[in-house]
Amino acid sequence: MRLLPGLSAVRVRAAGREVAAGVRAEHVVYVNTGPPYRLLETLDGTTRATRGTPGDVAVVPAGLELTARSADGSPQELRPLALLLAPALLEEVLAAAGVPAARRALVPAVGVRSPEVAQLGQLLAAALPDRSGIGALAAQSLGHALAVAVARAHTGAREPVPARPR
Repeated sequence: MRLLPGLSAVRVRAAGREVAAGVRAEHVVYVNTGPPYRLLETLDGTTRATRGTPGDVAVVPAGLELTARSADGSPQELRPLALLLAPALLEEVLAAAGVPAARRALVPAVGVRSPEVAQLGQLLAAALPDRSGIGALAAQSLGHALAVAVARAHTGAREPVPARPR
């Protein structure tokens, strides 16, 4: 579902022993909205064992491929919400927030806890089936908030917190 220019959300269903998400022109943020899983996930040349629980997040910058295979060889069921975010929209959000260009890159990650992204992803997933006018407004608002949460949590947008003197 297209939420805003440069921002879409798609509920994904995949099952099996191996899944490849493919290279995309958009950034993709996956929020696990399904059952737990045990995978070996490969992103940007790094393989990591993940025990996905509802709310776990994978962040796949544009141009990278995410592949996953079952950690124990058994079929796994995956039901994430995929947020497709145009690089230009992320750049626009970060520029509007005054984030220096050197800190605007999206950081790849798999199997991470990202509470704000997870909560907004769960809310967006619940709002998507409502096709009414108010449902569409809710989905657009949540989608935009989710894009900002991704920018805050998965780029260098936040200022480092200085250590307290001892």
